[in-house]
Amino acid sequence: MAIDFTYVDVNPFFGYNTLPALVRHDEAINSSLGNILGISRGERWYYPNFGSDLRRYLWSPLDMVTANAIYQEVVLAIGNYEPRITLTSQTGVVVNQAQQRFEVNVFYIIKTNNQHGMFTAYIKQGGSTNNDLITGPPANPSPMVSAGTFLEDGAGNVILDDQGNLVRANV
Repeated sequence: MAIDFTYVDVNPFFGYNTLPALVRHDEAINSSLGNILGISRGERWYYPNFGSDLRRYLWSPLDMVTANAIYQEVVLAIGNYEPRITLTSQTGVVVNQAQQRFEVNVFYIIKTNNQHGMFTAYIKQGGSTNNDLITGPPANPSPMVSAGTFLEDGAGNVILDDQGNLVRANV
């Protein structure tokens, strides 16, 4: 007999004069991922190691070296604080020069039911406020590329997509 697990969390985006709505399943996990990546280590009292240090990359160069460091930070933080999921090899960080930001694309599998999910966070270049680390669903995501698995042609614009095919992208 299979057991169906339901994950429930409070929607952090409820408005004034309304009761908080509940989010379920992958929405609850996405809410948790937003908290993990959006909260800096040391920010929560009594839980000083919770979160990630993504804000330290707000003034870093928009290059694959920084993207790889962000990728390592994301994998570490999610591995430490979100036991309900397994990250897939599609998880990666895209350098978006046109919009001056990093796009953190987290692809995962929920361990209890093998459903796939996706979460995207943006780190805006040169930011200085909490609004520059934006978490939420992607508006127009760039090609999903793992920071650890890419090729470039010397000009920095040939990469592997999530299926391993060569694609041209503005990175």
